[in-house]
Amino acid sequence: MAEGFNKPQGLSFDGNVSDNWRRFKQQFLVYLTAANLDEKSGKTKTCILLNLAGSEALEIYNTFQYSHDEKDDDIEVVMKKFEGREKTSLMKDIFSTVEIKEKTKVLIYMLPIYD
Repeated sequence: MAEGFNKPQGLSFDGNVSDNWRRFKQQFLVYLTAANLDEKSGKTKTCILLNLAGSEALEIYNTFQYSHDEKDDDIEVVMKKFEGREKTSLMKDIFSTVEIKEKTKVLIYMLPIYD
């Protein structure tokens, strides 16, 4: 069924996590469509995503918290959780590399996040 198609490489949490997630997500969606897997259930697509993303992504998935109207096997919800995760990681990366000067407003440090 899904043979003959290039599978996405695992999701990397090193370097620019935002770019890594963007690339992985695009490759994942292309793979689902090319392999005729895009019509599968949300649970199946979520399992495929986690399998292709790798063990670190699975560990992160296991930490996600869901509201009463969210399901852990809804692929759209899971992808949004990963997108939220990569934004958090990006903020950590930016703040860990910025030298904070005394009496500087926090908004100045947040500007790179919105670029």
